[in-house]
Amino acid sequence: MSVTVRLPGNGLDLARRILGNRIHDVSEAENGWCTVVVRYSDIESVRQLLQFGDHIEILTPETARERIRQLARDLAERHSTPAS
Repeated sequence: MSVTVRLPGNGLDLARRILGNRIHDVSEAENGWCTVVVRYSDIESVRQLLQFGDHIEILTPETARERIRQLARDLAERHSTPAS
């Protein structure tokens, strides 16, 4: 599956180190952001993109956007109360 994301142009080197050969295509930076196509074997692999925190936006497919939303919601809920 191909996942299209937006990253800050200055984060492209880090993305190349983290994502390696999963990167299929990279567009030139526009307004400070570049578009990257990342290939994964399954939807659960998009978890890897969480390490970019707020320096990424998943554009397509909608299933990848939804999975990231679910994971972010779960993280936020887990961290909304003091650890026991």
